[in-house]
Amino acid sequence: MKRTSIPAPLRPPPKRNSATSGLTGGPTDGGDDGVIRIPRLKLILLQTIVVLFFLVLTGQMYRLQLIEGSTYLQRADRNRFRPENINAPRGVIYDKDNTLLVRNRPSYNVFIVRADVPEDKKALNTMLQHLGQMLNMPVDPPTSTLSASPVAGPAEVGGSTPAADKPVSLRAIVTDNSGNPFEPVPVKKNVSREVAFKIQEEHFNLPGVSVIIEPVREYLVGPLIAHILGYMGRITPETKDYYTAKGYDPNDSVGVAGLETSYEDELRGSKGRKQIEVDVAGREIRTVGDIIPPTAGDNLVLSLDMKLQQAAEQALLKGMKRVDAQTGVVVAVDPRNGKILAMVSWPTYDNNLFASGITAADYQRLLQDPLHPLLNQAIAGEFPTGSTFKLFTASAGLQEGVINRDTRIFDPGAIYLPNKYAPNNPALAQKFVCWQPGGHGWETVTTALRDSCDVFFYQVAGGYKEQPGVGIEQLVNYSRLFGFGDRTGIDLPAESKGLVPDPTWKSRTWREIWTTGDTYNFAIGQGFFLGTPLQLLMGAAAVINGGTLYRPQIVEEIHDTDGHVVHPFQPEVIRKIPVSPENLAIVREGMHLVIHTGTATLANVPGIDAAGKTGTAEFCAPDPQRPGHCLVDREGHLLTHGWFVAYAPYDNPQIALVVFVGGRGQGALVAAPIAGDILAAYFNVKNTIILPPPPENLRSGAD
Repeated sequence: MKRTSIPAPLRPPPKRNSATSGLTGGPTDGGDDGVIRIPRLKLILLQTIVVLFFLVLTGQMYRLQLIEGSTYLQRADRNRFRPENINAPRGVIYDKDNTLLVRNRPSYNVFIVRADVPEDKKALNTMLQHLGQMLNMPVDPPTSTLSASPVAGPAEVGGSTPAADKPVSLRAIVTDNSGNPFEPVPVKKNVSREVAFKIQEEHFNLPGVSVIIEPVREYLVGPLIAHILGYMGRITPETKDYYTAKGYDPNDSVGVAGLETSYEDELRGSKGRKQIEVDVAGREIRTVGDIIPPTAGDNLVLSLDMKLQQAAEQALLKGMKRVDAQTGVVVAVDPRNGKILAMVSWPTYDNNLFASGITAADYQRLLQDPLHPLLNQAIAGEFPTGSTFKLFTASAGLQEGVINRDTRIFDPGAIYLPNKYAPNNPALAQKFVCWQPGGHGWETVTTALRDSCDVFFYQVAGGYKEQPGVGIEQLVNYSRLFGFGDRTGIDLPAESKGLVPDPTWKSRTWREIWTTGDTYNFAIGQGFFLGTPLQLLMGAAAVINGGTLYRPQIVEEIHDTDGHVVHPFQPEVIRKIPVSPENLAIVREGMHLVIHTGTATLANVPGIDAAGKTGTAEFCAPDPQRPGHCLVDREGHLLTHGWFVAYAPYDNPQIALVVFVGGRGQGALVAAPIAGDILAAYFNVKNTIILPPPPENLRSGAD
């Protein structure tokens, strides 16, 4: 029988060590049992690497948490907690009747904290594109920029001028590495309420962007008193250190002109302080700790009579229109104490343009205007004062004993100063004329003031033949005593000094000697002499009040927010003029004649017993057609300014004023009628004077 063979059972393959299989080695690494093994040296190396890694990690954690932990904690807290200033309400301004002139209104302003914007370029670009659409601003700098500052939108005036050369793109703002990255940087001022709320609603899509409500000034009467109130602007780089030392933030606004800058310390108040917690987008979550509340600024109460201010402006514009003049000034003061009652300088400007940020185009228009509307001509304009200066020549002559009440000097219409090199040659003599052809005949000091007789005052100042004069030294001395050649000290910035010339000045400036003819011209407010309208008024007020030169003041009182007077008005006496009351009374008699029977009868308003002095001053206006020459009228005469100073009532002065009309005619015909209208408004009487039409030649008629 055939035997069937049975196959041997299958032997299972050797088991592999899964823990070590495939890590190192090859088939030859296996032992007898087929298990793959790692050499001991390699295992030690692997273990060493792992241990070193954990040692480094532990060391780094130790450094971060223990050695530098406080530093990183501060950085984290700085990202999370930030100090924030609380703006103090700026003080407001009232007139003498407590009528509000300046107040604060809320303005929505957009800021960026650069530390909070996205670091990712794509996310940053998306955010900037979205913000640019909302604010209507370019994301990247335009190829040609006519802008005003890195603050987009309306250009701002910081300090005195806007920066017109800086880009206003959003990217330029966020990539600017100057300054503190945690400091809010202004992006756009005065955005609409709707845009502000939309930005607030989308703050998670706009990290680092915030809307801050800041008060801005609102000037309720605008151009009427813009030169007095001034305006505010951002701190400039040139003034940053000065204001930072006084506790200001770089983005603060400060007074730039007018009372806003003169009383910056009183108006600004003191900022408050709080610590806030912010989210990842830089938005405020809550306030941490105690809040230091702000202290509001003090309020100013002015001496201005706004009804008189309006009347003065209307009268000035009416008078200027009558002769087609373009510039003019009116200032009114209480001669008993120096309070300014009205101050008009024309042309003017609207200071509300600066409140919300003036555009570069508007600012350049104001700067390039040849009539200089930003300049307060009442305190900064320097002009020859013409015959109004005879008030001071008369005072000097009386006090020095050169003349007295009864002294009589003959005016033939012209006098001649011999040429010192040929004194016996009449043809070479220098001729000095009176405005009245043929002269005024015999004059005393009061009638000479009444008639504005030039020849009389030539001789009082410089002498002539047997008539002695006070001389240039005393004329200069009395000019300075009455306040010329120096600032009046009014509480407004940018006041000019004027010019009181003397022989030393002429020698240094012109390399020429002083002559008697120079003294003659000086005596009637001509030649080199220059004064401001305010200087003339305050000097005349010293004649009017009996010899006291006051410092003019516009701010009458300063009140705190509760209405308590913290700084009451106190008249400030500069000096007592060393001219006797009797002599000043003689001068006032002449001023009284001026209005009633003299050169200023067009200012003689029925019911008002006033006094004054006219003046007509020649000046050189450059002729654009003839470089190096002065403009002249059709008769070849230089152009003239019209002046008038007046006060009322004559026996009990309550108001003194000066009127200046630039470049158009005479004090008698142009300036005096304006003063009449102003006095009528002040005393609430009707001015019934009918003015004649202006003559074709504005120089004709009285001085």
